[in-house]
Amino acid sequence: MRCSRLLLPTFALVLLATPAHASVASDDSGRIILPTTSDSGRGVSRPDGERMPEEVRAQVESHRAQARAYWEAGRTAQARREFLAAGRLMTAAGVLPTEELLAAATLALVEERPRVAAEVMDTLAANAITLGQPQVQARALLEAASQYAIAGQKDVARERFAALRALLASPYITDSFRSEVADRTAAQR
Repeated sequence: MRCSRLLLPTFALVLLATPAHASVASDDSGRIILPTTSDSGRGVSRPDGERMPEEVRAQVESHRAQARAYWEAGRTAQARREFLAAGRLMTAAGVLPTEELLAAATLALVEERPRVAAEVMDTLAANAITLGQPQVQARALLEAASQYAIAGQKDVARERFAALRALLASPYITDSFRSEVADRTAAQR
């Protein structure tokens, strides 16, 4: 499973191990944060202040719980589909589904399907553009490029790296992430 070491499987496993009534988020530095329920109880508060309506949050948590159950039963494809379903609901509600899509991509890697993982990261990058999250977009592009390269789609990988290089010139990308990209791309040569 050489491809799984690149994508952050620990992050996804933390999500999978989190109780169904909780949710996991990360800030731009990649630190894992457990968001709190808002005082009104009407939505989940994310680090960037986003809120999901209660009905959407309930549906998302149902998909997360089902994904965990499938994971525990060894049914990774079904677990991946549940995380993708949760991600679609969150996107429709205007919330970036970073953790759900990272979990889905990591499960694709568990299945040894790097192209599927790359496609999920493409989805995350597109959602990040729409929701104005350049740091998440950059992380997703890096992971997509890496997985496309592993899947043998070198031309697509080069396209993602070109988009990433353009994004790295942005003042919204942290120096630590620029350094990580430099380290990872040097190691892949």
